[in-house]
Amino acid sequence: MVEDDVADSARFDVFKLTEALLAGKLNRALKILNGLRAEGTASSIVLWALSRETRMLLHVKSELGRGANPDAVFKKYQVWDKRKHLVQEAVQRLKTDQLQAILRAGAEIDRSIKGQSAGDEWEGLFGLCLRFSGMAGL
Repeated sequence: MVEDDVADSARFDVFKLTEALLAGKLNRALKILNGLRAEGTASSIVLWALSRETRMLLHVKSELGRGANPDAVFKKYQVWDKRKHLVQEAVQRLKTDQLQAILRAGAEIDRSIKGQSAGDEWEGLFGLCLRFSGMAGL
């Protein structure tokens, strides 16, 4: 409850959104997403942040899967100490095909943002959050 109250009173930003998604906190992530939309944050900025995190997770997951040294991998992808546990949780929770599906969905949202495809970009971003939580199909 305290975390939800703090989230209500704090200014929303895309980095808090990605942290919530890495931690698997869907309700908090959706609250932040709604706050970003209400504050007028550009959907392209939100998509950039989610896509960036997804690509980083794919690279980290791939390298760790090949037996690379975790500290070296985290350093290479600029995963600082306070975020390591969040990234580790997400890498364990999300499968490679789920992460690839997030990127494909992000590409469709990008086309929507640019007017090249039908659809509401904020609904698409909501769907990306669901995919991060594992609650949406591939």
